[in-house]
Amino acid sequence: MNHLVVKRPDFKSAHDSLNALTSLDVKYLLIKNFFDDDEVKSIVKDLKALPPELCTVIKTGFTVFPRQAFNIADPGEKLDVYFSATAEATNDLKAHFGVDVVQRFDEVFKEINNGNTVQVLNGPGNGTKFTPVNYRLVTPEGGGLKGPSIIHNGSNITARCANSTYKHLTGLIDFDNQLSFFTLLQNAQEGGDLTIFDFKRDDYPSIEQNRYIIGRNGTKVDLEATSEKCTIHMDPGDLMVFSGGQLWHKVEIVQKGERITLGGFTAIRYSDKTWHYWI
Repeated sequence: MNHLVVKRPDFKSAHDSLNALTSLDVKYLLIKNFFDDDEVKSIVKDLKALPPELCTVIKTGFTVFPRQAFNIADPGEKLDVYFSATAEATNDLKAHFGVDVVQRFDEVFKEINNGNTVQVLNGPGNGTKFTPVNYRLVTPEGGGLKGPSIIHNGSNITARCANSTYKHLTGLIDFDNQLSFFTLLQNAQEGGDLTIFDFKRDDYPSIEQNRYIIGRNGTKVDLEATSEKCTIHMDPGDLMVFSGGQLWHKVEIVQKGERITLGGFTAIRYSDKTWHYWI
């Protein structure tokens, strides 16, 4: 699987990575030591010290910070309520951590976008913005011990969205060609690695039993048995950017320990073809 591995701050071979990932000339970019060891320790320590009320338990074993600002399937959600919550979430992100993670993402995205700034995505009102990134903590209870983790791509998420926030989002940016990104902060003791399949959503638009993808001509592929995949083991502090909107992928089941990541999505805005990121 075609990919790039670079070590921060040496980005010579990765300056046009955002475009290369969107065109699938590169399937994933792995940046080693995006955060150094001391920064990882500081971030994890600050995360563990957060008041529980600032986090959201999505389900048993799966917690996010900042607090989830909306219910992805709520058709009655109001944009003004959502963006009021995102402002609080962004303030929490800045107030509770000694490392300015948003500044670090700003810097790295500029490096891999040919020196062009990548900004946090704006909302509909003056000064309103989406939350830039979030932390995700997964333990075995949230990792699906009784079955495989969900195999998906970006269009799966879009299809589930009933609320006004995501309808607003999909009108702003090229959601189908979004890139996913995350920094690993803590490895699970067993499981939790990212697996990317070398099958595009446009060629295989549907999935059955969370295992078999179906091509437009009826071709069926067993993703659990195929060799057309790559499982990437990361070290704490590494950053992964990949074509999550186009390629089928999954996170392997967390069998033991706790997996902690920090990330979001990035894509091109329709109106001016500039890059933005959000969660």
